Amino acid sequence: MITPTENIYQDIPCLLTGRHVTLIKNYKHVKLMCILLFIISFFSACNSPDKVAVIKNFLDAREKRDSAAYMQYVAPGMRIWYTEKSGEGQKWNPNSAWTKWDEYFKSEKSYGEFSTDSNSVSVIVMETNELFRLIERKPAPVQLTWWLNKENKIEGYLVKSLADATHTDRLDEFAAWARKNYPEELNYLMPGGNINPEEDRPGRWEKILKEWRATITHDLSFFAGKWEFKIWSADNKSDTPDFTAVWVHEKALDSAECFTGQVQYEGGIFTREMVVRNNTTHEYERIVATNNGDYFVLKTKGWNGNKLTWTGTQYSASGKTELKEEIERSGENKFKATFYALENNQWELMQTEILTRVK
Repeated sequence: MITPTENIYQDIPCLLTGRHVTLIKNYKHVKLMCILLFIISFFSACNSPDKVAVIKNFLDAREKRDSAAYMQYVAPGMRIWYTEKSGEGQKWNPNSAWTKWDEYFKSEKSYGEFSTDSNSVSVIVMETNELFRLIERKPAPVQLTWWLNKENKIEGYLVKSLADATHTDRLDEFAAWARKNYPEELNYLMPGGNINPEEDRPGRWEKILKEWRATITHDLSFFAGKWEFKIWSADNKSDTPDFTAVWVHEKALDSAECFTGQVQYEGGIFTREMVVRNNTTHEYERIVATNNGDYFVLKTKGWNGNKLTWTGTQYSASGKTELKEEIERSGENKFKATFYALENNQWELMQTEILTRVK
């Protein structure tokens, strides 16, 4: 046992430097000191909750709407930032308009692996809700980061969207329709072009979106027939197309939405395709095979007014490319198709087609 007055240290000269160094006198004392240090470290760890556990407990309490539980993890004056942590941020409000928005539209979150460093915890969340479904936006990744103080209280919170150009939706199509039919309502719901979640807007958003969706027609029988089409590559700025071909599109089944088609070029068949309606996802699915060995897999929800967009992938010997085809019809006998490829997270023009129905 070490008594309070016992000196367990000894000063001795160092042969290399000539200076005195302090050593513990005997091994038993060294062993006892190590045990004491281990016990102190153990109890410190027990009394200092894991940062990830703090965040998970906080999120669980938020999910249960248990304010007394989640507020115990919050530091006074907690701040929140969007997109980037810049400036002082906003004071975090547990009952903000966005919180009520998420509750109204039944937000669903799927959390990935939590990561941590010296004073923060981060996670990537896949989020969706009823509004996403109405505007046909697929679940989008969001990165959440929390900063904790020395008492393991949350003092800062960053929300950063990781959605890229592949996370498309039909919000712009809805806005164009609403601007024409309900301009004042659109200005109320999206002042300055941005969604405002405050006051009675969630319910009014749901009502107008459902009305808009009732106006959307999906039938692709418009394409049935024989079409002459002219193609311009992205770098062709002239009025003369790079080449002209014929596209034939036919209804393939009597009582289901199924179509087959082919491109005829210089006396041969250059492409074959099939389009079917998936009644589970309410989408049209299209597979195109070409004479050079490429094939395409595309999907669309159908027409929105006079516009229709296919999105999907082109597979070739050199790899795969994300594609988008935007179609706009002008009357019953003519439409324009514009193709884009996703490069460096940007849609780049590939080619433009003008198709005219052959009488």
